[in-house]
Amino acid sequence: MLAVRARALFDGVGPGLVERPTVLIENGRIAAVSPGGVPLIGTEVLDLGTATLLPGFIDTHTHLAFDASDDVIGRLTEADDATLLERIRAAARARWPPG
Repeated sequence: MLAVRARALFDGVGPGLVERPTVLIENGRIAAVSPGGVPLIGTEVLDLGTATLLPGFIDTHTHLAFDASDDVIGRLTEADDATLLERIRAAARARWPPG
């Protein structure tokens, strides 16, 4: 089991930050979160100092209308709606299901 400690944690549930959290991770998943918690003896501890934790926060955004051309904006402004829609659909199909 791994205990991750930091200055604060934002969980999106409470009205503010959780101060000095201990996040217990077991088998690659968050098992428990406790404010000011003390890890069990024998637990590996990773202290992140002044960091603020965002457990479960994953950046999954993508830009479906952009491409790798030399003139991305030009290609966007010159294409008609039907062409852009087809490019976006093709990009979405190429990214799903995730790897």
